[in-house]
Amino acid sequence: MMIVLVIALILIFLVVCWYISTGNRLHTLNVKLNTSETTLEAILIRRSGLVIQLLELCRNCPACAAHALPLLPPLHPGMSMVECNHADTQLWALARHIYTLAKTHPALYANMCYRELKLGIRDLEEQLQSARQRYNSTASVYNRLLTHFPSQAVGQHLHLAPRDLFQPDGTARQQARL
Repeated sequence: MMIVLVIALILIFLVVCWYISTGNRLHTLNVKLNTSETTLEAILIRRSGLVIQLLELCRNCPACAAHALPLLPPLHPGMSMVECNHADTQLWALARHIYTLAKTHPALYANMCYRELKLGIRDLEEQLQSARQRYNSTASVYNRLLTHFPSQAVGQHLHLAPRDLFQPDGTARQQARL
């Protein structure tokens, strides 16, 4: 009888240790995802600032004044991944529109400020791609843990929900290169 009790206590101890370990892992991934989301938002907002400067440069260029330039998407801290995806796609389309416009207006294309802004946007695009890959790989692991038994039970008990991936429309990026 004593052996059964010892075995039962050992099994309970192992289950509790597993539960705590799995809960800690899910919590750590959740914190990493929150940090990655903040990084993605910051990069999008910085890129938005450069695109605003690019828009102002285009609006001040006499040759471009006749062209209607679209508005920027609204950006704010705390955006969901769906909102980030949408904003990223709109920012990319706007930048692509400005690049196309600049190619038809040599004065704008030759402007040093235009070139510096374009390089700044390219650098931020590389940072965004790296941050996107980090976020998506962490979100994939996190979502897999939340959807597979037995860690699914821990996630449900802790009221954790799967995260959306950051996957902006890739067709715009394939059609135009910086």
